[in-house]
Amino acid sequence: LRASERFRCLAGHSLGLYAALYASDAVSLEDCARVILRVQDAIEAVADGRKGLMASVLGLKADEMEKICGKTGGVHVSNVNSATQIAISGWEDRTRAACAAAAKAGALGTRELPIPFPLHSPLMHGIEDIVSPLIASIKIHEPSIPLLSHLDGKPLNAAGIGHVLAGQLTRRVLWRDTVKAMKQMGIARFVEVGPSGVLSKLVRWIDRDAESLRAEELVPCQSL
Repeated sequence: LRASERFRCLAGHSLGLYAALYASDAVSLEDCARVILRVQDAIEAVADGRKGLMASVLGLKADEMEKICGKTGGVHVSNVNSATQIAISGWEDRTRAACAAAAKAGALGTRELPIPFPLHSPLMHGIEDIVSPLIASIKIHEPSIPLLSHLDGKPLNAAGIGHVLAGQLTRRVLWRDTVKAMKQMGIARFVEVGPSGVLSKLVRWIDRDAESLRAEELVPCQSL
């Protein structure tokens, strides 16, 4: 990618943060792998055997889903991916109850995600205490390319990266805000590095005028 493209900024969605950290020279590949493995252990420790579930909801806005989650209990809005594409996280029975309530409220569809933990929600409280010691021990550099946080769309420095790594799974992903922040920077062309193409579609939902493509579609010697 670096041989064919010049990137003005980077952002990673949830686990994609680690790829963005490595691509921006902020964290080594080895340290990214170490943190990912520690985070996985921490997720299981915090869940303590209780089964969680994440689900996507299409056709309702975040504030509508917040009301549904509040009434249901044990489930939270975890990702605002576009104006009407929301993800929720909670304990398994509570997430399914919220999906049923969303369908009754007019959602176009709900889909359970293959993630058995309530990630990006307050239900992951305590994970920071487990992963922070390792994060404090790794080398974090200033990004060589501007790196935006997927939690608020703001640029990250070395100190901010540590805080995001430690606490991101307790906080909501605001991908819509992140894409809008890039648009305000003058970004009109987005390249997704990943296997699914989901983010490319989300970018087009957020900004109809944006050019959004997957890395496999890149033509050599072009620039962003």
